[in-house]
Amino acid sequence: MRPSRKITPGAPARPHVLIWTDACYDNEYRGLGLVSVDTDDSSPHCTMCADVCPPWLLATFKAQCSWVIWVLEMLAGLYGLRTLSQELRGRQVYFFCDNTAAWSSMITGYSSSKTMARVSALFHLFVAALNIDLCVEWVNTDANNTDLPSRPLSGRGELSEIIPPLVEHPMIFICEENSTTPHSSSKSGRNRHVEHDIWVSQRHM
Repeated sequence: MRPSRKITPGAPARPHVLIWTDACYDNEYRGLGLVSVDTDDSSPHCTMCADVCPPWLLATFKAQCSWVIWVLEMLAGLYGLRTLSQELRGRQVYFFCDNTAAWSSMITGYSSSKTMARVSALFHLFVAALNIDLCVEWVNTDANNTDLPSRPLSGRGELSEIIPPLVEHPMIFICEENSTTPHSSSKSGRNRHVEHDIWVSQRHM
């Protein structure tokens, strides 16, 4: 039986969340960045995630497609959902992305690239599982405040000037051993199991 999605007309129960994502594919650095602004008056805060794509996952992408930066941009959005899942559940979420390929895939859930299509499908599975009311917008690179978090640590000096200060949160990735090991039947376990199936299918393409 297909899971049903509940839609409540009218104003959302909680204020919306704003998320900007970006990725870096420069020299030897493969960075992923995210900035989140939670507009909930009860606990307003700005969150930053800055990390690099796991080497085993990067190797998978390199073996399958030429435009790896597109996939990394999409991956930043996917792991934004995964990392902030508890904060985003049942909320209205506005995503801002400066890469047109990732922006399109976030909207449609599809791409002519098989690798991008799989990552975007997983992105939409997380949106459905978390019951998110999603809106995705393109933003000019110069206006994307996640450009700095996606860069190497030495290039993030201006982050200290942001007011209010950003609270850094570790980005939650799937581990390589988890990509080949099924998980429990709990709700979070089922989400990880779907993720496991897609990563495994990618690695054997």
